[in-house]
Amino acid sequence: MNMQFKNLRIAELSLKAASRLLTEEELNNEMSFTLGYNKNGDKDFSVVFNISIENLYIQLKAIAIASFETDEVLDTNFIASPFVKINAPAIAYPYLRTFISNITLNAGYQPIMLPTLNFVKLAEEKETNN
Repeated sequence: MNMQFKNLRIAELSLKAASRLLTEEELNNEMSFTLGYNKNGDKDFSVVFNISIENLYIQLKAIAIASFETDEVLDTNFIASPFVKINAPAIAYPYLRTFISNITLNAGYQPIMLPTLNFVKLAEEKETNN
């Protein structure tokens, strides 16, 4: 099966200056990150990134959708496969990292560099929690 990354679209974006400067002790969790998966048609699917970042200066929330297409009809086994849960997010994540870095820089803040993620570990944790 041949697979192609089509694009990363930002479905929702909120970027706000912090209403007040927070102290380090007040920050609970600087970044929250979740993944979702959708079968869009017979031959395409998407990975949905939901990210929330709060630091001393800004609050950022974004929903980004990475679209992929194949040359074969997708079945439910494929959507549950490691490729969709591990490889596809790993292919799209650098585009999201670049977008977040650029949008914060262009908004006049120090650019936020998202951490590298281990998508194998994330998939294993999600399986354990389900």
